[in-house]
Amino acid sequence: MVSRILLAIGSIVFALLGLELALRVVQPARPAVLQPQIRHIYVPRDPAVGRLSDYWYIAPNQDAYQLDVPVRTSSLGIRNREVSPEKPVGHYRIIVLGDSHAFGYGVVEERTWPRLLETKLQSSLVMTGLEVINAGVEGLSVEQEVQLLEDRLLYLKPDLVILTYYWNDMPMRGLPDEAWPEGAEMLPSTMMPQAAPAAGQPGSAARMSVVERAKRVLKNSYLLYNVVQRVPALQARFYPTGETQWKNATLEGRESPRIRSSWKFVESQIVRLKALGTKDNFKTIVVVVPLFEQMISDAYPKAAYQTELIRIGRDHGIDIVDPLPAIRASKPSYPRSFIPFDGHPNGLIYEVIADVVAARLSSTNVSVPSAASR
Repeated sequence: MVSRILLAIGSIVFALLGLELALRVVQPARPAVLQPQIRHIYVPRDPAVGRLSDYWYIAPNQDAYQLDVPVRTSSLGIRNREVSPEKPVGHYRIIVLGDSHAFGYGVVEERTWPRLLETKLQSSLVMTGLEVINAGVEGLSVEQEVQLLEDRLLYLKPDLVILTYYWNDMPMRGLPDEAWPEGAEMLPSTMMPQAAPAAGQPGSAARMSVVERAKRVLKNSYLLYNVVQRVPALQARFYPTGETQWKNATLEGRESPRIRSSWKFVESQIVRLKALGTKDNFKTIVVVVPLFEQMISDAYPKAAYQTELIRIGRDHGIDIVDPLPAIRASKPSYPRSFIPFDGHPNGLIYEVIADVVAARLSSTNVSVPSAASR
């Protein structure tokens, strides 16, 4: 009996190892991290000068890498070619705000969706006087993106600002289902970069537990990555962080006072962006980037954070663009459509997003002026 059990266990282990080796043959490896990696400049919150949020921007004039992808930054500290401080007469300027999904994490600049959008609009309108400025910065949330625009980019006089929204732009204080004081406001904590723990301190490699070490090894498993990324319950086991709990709540469409407070804060920041547009004469739209799990599966029908953003847009007269149906129609899959060992899309999905945004701009009241009307 014991020998049969051991034989069965051995067979399972052998089959799993075989599948792991097969995936390593057919799937790309984790991207290398080439040096130097891009650097950022931190700007602290300072209400005394009207800076309501901290943020960071990319250090200007760099030739560096993000992962293994070359990144060149302009004198403005954005991943974009140089932009004239004075907007040329007859030009139409679009600024894209956002986090790594606007920046184009892990993809070359020409395959980011802001650059693809520019190409498509210039082609469809037969215009060279249209430019899309990619001001995406990895890791920023919505209030930081609005602050970056207000501090550093408004002088460029955009005609349209596109806010790229991803699910984790909502502030995540504590766990989503925890009790929340009546009437309390959900405000994001500072995002100031923290120093790495010193050797021997909690969180350092010297104090890493056996379980933590095992998880680090397992995270490099092709098989486990493919499985875990598709099952939120397993993500909570292997990545037991507050953010994972919020992500699961988003996928499951849960409601709680804490979640509602977080959405209230997001709404205030989108309204703040619209108010800036009213003052500085630009229009605003919001592009909603779906979660990885939504793109590759229909197993999460309640993951309707897009619905909440559409409600915000309807209440405040802001156009919301949801590319999820078009992305799903393109039949994305891992790793063909994503950065290996990562949930960020590659150029295949960014192409779809650019198509959807270009179509929306051509069919709504935030459309780009035609060549004939200029």
